Amino acid sequence: MNRKLICILLFLLLLVILMYYFYNKKETFDTKNKKNGMVLILGECFREGNLGSRIRDTDFGLRTQKKASESHIDFSTFVKNKYNIDIDICIHTYKTKYKPKLMQWYGKLLKKINIYPTIFKNINELYNTTCNSIIRDLDKYDFILITRCDIFIKPYFNTNVFNPDWKKIMFSTQNFNHQTKCGFYNGDPVVNPEIIFIPKKYFYILNEKFYDVHWTWGNLKKKFNLTNNDMGFMIDSLHNSNTLYDKNPIYYMVSRNENKTTLLNGVKFDVDNSDTINKYSCKTRYWV
Repeated sequence: MNRKLICILLFLLLLVILMYYFYNKKETFDTKNKKNGMVLILGECFREGNLGSRIRDTDFGLRTQKKASESHIDFSTFVKNKYNIDIDICIHTYKTKYKPKLMQWYGKLLKKINIYPTIFKNINELYNTTCNSIIRDLDKYDFILITRCDIFIKPYFNTNVFNPDWKKIMFSTQNFNHQTKCGFYNGDPVVNPEIIFIPKKYFYILNEKFYDVHWTWGNLKKKFNLTNNDMGFMIDSLHNSNTLYDKNPIYYMVSRNENKTTLLNGVKFDVDNSDTINKYSCKTRYWV
């Protein structure tokens, strides 16, 4: 074998070694920097009815829960395909005869399902107990998206709204009370809490009683010394959180009929505008 041929073979061997090295180095880098997210789904699955209704596990609830669950799966698949972010779904719900259905629908996406035997006395207790229980399992995640069992996430949220790189705690929208016509309380925005995004930077709040329904914004400022710069809204139009009263572009509640009209037709509030705050300030806390 002549010297020229030996040199060519050695060169090719070196090239193969270098390609192998850089390929594996890239794989290691990509794995190290790859993002992961959790979708935390809370509340009464297979539910039927408006505020205060405890009806669930009906044929209606089965049909509509499947729609909501499919939207959660579609969101997770979209995030994987567009951003290459793996999503784990965790469900914290109540005793239901349809638990096998949930496990079947979510399949491999379902990381954990936790069944509470009895209903908590209020939604604050449910959220805070659940979030406190998962805080130790969040090391691998870059963000957590919290929503309810009966929330159908619309495709518009996936394609036009969601951003895995949000740096703030993000609420669905600023909430608007259709009865009292207000959207602020004690100078802080009243929030629509049906979808909440929390980036890793703020996971520490989950170990405390962070959730206070529509008053979570003010509660976070008081408990954790956060400011308006630490929080934001996914869309800038105001909406009542209950889609029975007000159509929302990013979700609807499958447990009740969806309103076909928007109360404020795109009206936007400025969370730092004192004139707006004074004009639309709630005199008391309310439930919607």
